[in-house]
Amino acid sequence: MSDFDLGKISLDEWWKVIATAGGAIAVAAVAAKFTPAILLGIGLLLFGAGEWFNHPLQTKVGVDFKITGHPWRPRLFGLLMDGAGLALGGLGLYRLIVSEV
Repeated sequence: MSDFDLGKISLDEWWKVIATAGGAIAVAAVAAKFTPAILLGIGLLLFGAGEWFNHPLQTKVGVDFKITGHPWRPRLFGLLMDGAGLALGGLGLYRLIVSEV
């Protein structure tokens, strides 16, 4: 059995909100068979996940203090996900704007 619990996921950082919104958009767009929104949603999901990877939890401990935060620490995998997300999201947005309804 896994320790994963959906109730413990919180949307307290912007990259988590972007990833969640992208996933929701992609699922809804697949149901509606609307390709530009699928691309946009997957792009947002990838970008948010890439930024999530680039913002690891870090803690610094001193003699009288403890600082915890999520500073940006770019990693190759996170940057690749960001790039793929921006490309897919941009393509989806372009197709959304240019498409004839």
